[in-house]
Amino acid sequence: MYCKFLKLTSGENLIVSTEDECMDLTDKKYIEVSEPVEIHSMKMPYAGGVIESYMMQPWLKMSAKEVLRIPARNVVIATNVLERAETQYKQFIIEYENSAMATEEDIEQALSGDDDNGEIEISEEDENDSRSSSGAHTLH
Repeated sequence: MYCKFLKLTSGENLIVSTEDECMDLTDKKYIEVSEPVEIHSMKMPYAGGVIESYMMQPWLKMSAKEVLRIPARNVVIATNVLERAETQYKQFIIEYENSAMATEEDIEQALSGDDDNGEIEISEEDENDSRSSSGAHTLH
C-alpha cells in the first residue's frame, strides 16, 4: 500500500492510500484510493513573519464506499508524501475512525440534551473569586 499526495484539477489536495504506484497515469483510466483526506493550507502571522499550517479533513465524508475510483485525467500530479506527513495522515485516520464509532445511544443522548446542556454554573463564591481588578469575570 502506498501513501500518495494527489493534486486534482479541481484544486483539491488529497492524501490517499492506494495500491497504485502512480508512476505513469497517461495509460490509466482510474486510480483506486482508500481513506482519502483533503489537505487545506492555512497561513497565519507569527512573530513578525508568517507560518503555514495544514488542516486535514475526510474527503467525501458521506461516501459508503471504502475504495473510490478517481479518474486519472483529473489528477494533475501524484507523488509520495513526506514521512512525517504520512505519519500524521495515519494518526488522523485512526483518530477519525475512533471518533466515528459513536453508538446509536450516544447520538440519541446528544440530540435529546439529557446530558450536560453546555451551560456553566457559577456560585456566588466562584463569582467573587473570579473577578479581576477591573471587575471583569474570568472563567477557569
